[in-house]
Amino acid sequence: MAFDRLPPKFRIDRWLGAVYLKQPATADDLTLIHGIGRREAVALNRLGVYFLAQIAQWHDRHIAAFAAEMGMSPSAICQEQWVEQALEIISMPVASPTLASPLPAPGPRTAAVLIGALLIGCLTVYWLNHQSAQPMPGVLAADISSVRVPENSRLLATHVSSGDEVFSGQTLLTVEKLEHLETIGLQKHRVHELQEKLRRTKALVSLDLEWRTRELERELSEVRSRAEFIQELAPRTRNKPRESGETAQDNRIRPVSRGRSVARRGHRGVNALLFISGHSDLSTLETRTALIPRHTYSDVVPLFGARSDDRIRMEARNLELRLARLEKQKAALPNQVRVAAGLESLKLQYSDASRRLEQMKTLSQEVAVLCPAYGTVGQIHYREGDRMSEGEVMLRILHTDRRYVIVHAPTRRLTELQPGTEVGLHFPGDEGHTGLVTNIPMLADSRAGNGESLVSVRVDPVGRHWPELPVGSRIHIVPR
Repeated sequence: MAFDRLPPKFRIDRWLGAVYLKQPATADDLTLIHGIGRREAVALNRLGVYFLAQIAQWHDRHIAAFAAEMGMSPSAICQEQWVEQALEIISMPVASPTLASPLPAPGPRTAAVLIGALLIGCLTVYWLNHQSAQPMPGVLAADISSVRVPENSRLLATHVSSGDEVFSGQTLLTVEKLEHLETIGLQKHRVHELQEKLRRTKALVSLDLEWRTRELERELSEVRSRAEFIQELAPRTRNKPRESGETAQDNRIRPVSRGRSVARRGHRGVNALLFISGHSDLSTLETRTALIPRHTYSDVVPLFGARSDDRIRMEARNLELRLARLEKQKAALPNQVRVAAGLESLKLQYSDASRRLEQMKTLSQEVAVLCPAYGTVGQIHYREGDRMSEGEVMLRILHTDRRYVIVHAPTRRLTELQPGTEVGLHFPGDEGHTGLVTNIPMLADSRAGNGESLVSVRVDPVGRHWPELPVGSRIHIVPR
């Protein structure tokens, strides 16, 4: 395997694969690969690549990551076949000098060679039969939780930093819901529109009420003037005796309103006609210089015959009913104008919208993002004041208490790592731990240096706690 050819103290990066944080004592000549010049070799060394075996274990995601770091195209690396060239170079056998002897070997020496060859064959068979007991490399990993934006928000405050130890339920971030702010803004706009509409409606109601009240007052004034006029005629008809021997009776009429005294200077016969001029405000009942009320009538009340008093009483009754109807109409006029203009409905809408706006303001606009479980805070992707879209990752939490081992096992040895199988774990400087195989992927995702495909198998802890080692430490797994 390519990993077995590497010196220790390397780490497994998710995107770059096996890299070194410090320059090792020895290194391979990376320029042996066609396409890697001096510049590319220096760039690879800077990224932690010093050996051909590191390039030999690259696959697609590693090629894409290194190409991005070196400013190259991944297709160029694939076309130049860096991985294939590295595999070919590290798989080439080391040439050893051959000893030629023109003389035949003596008997004891020949026997020793045969015995040695036999022993080597037996050991080879034994190794082949017990190859499954060889340890397999693995990497210590841990579960990671991604804390995502619940809805479109703005980051108000950050309560933790990268590397902090956090516990379940602890407040990590405080965000402000943008949707709630937009809803409040829309509600404020609606309240303002209703307020302006209510103000305009009140102005229209005031103008309409003033105009209609003036019309009713004019009509009431006309009716009261006519009632005063009829009340003035009543005494004249009461002083006239009835015809056919009837006795005169006091035919008094009930006043419909408080009248004004009218000066009577000229008097004509009872059966005379009464003319009233609406233009000059004069009548034949008075002198030319006498004034009558402003509101006069074009009709004439004939006062002749014995039935004139009945007509006057009927006229007075009609005026009384008309006056009562107009007074009632005047009292109900303000409410009718408001209802017709929809003023009361607008008041209710404005009151309801204002109440809802106050309720929205009292609701909390801030949301606290809580830690889902114990762990260590990773990188925080936003700063205070940044806007965040729903579903984006705000930060990640590494759950150090939920660690596991990823074993890069050859596919030919999968029978030794069936789900539910216990395996031995050899940690650096510590042994005797046990793990349980819990997951085997359906597809192989990498290839070893000898062209053999590998599968990443997950092993969870069993029994006593694993030693406190950094995530990414190298672990050896021994099947049982």
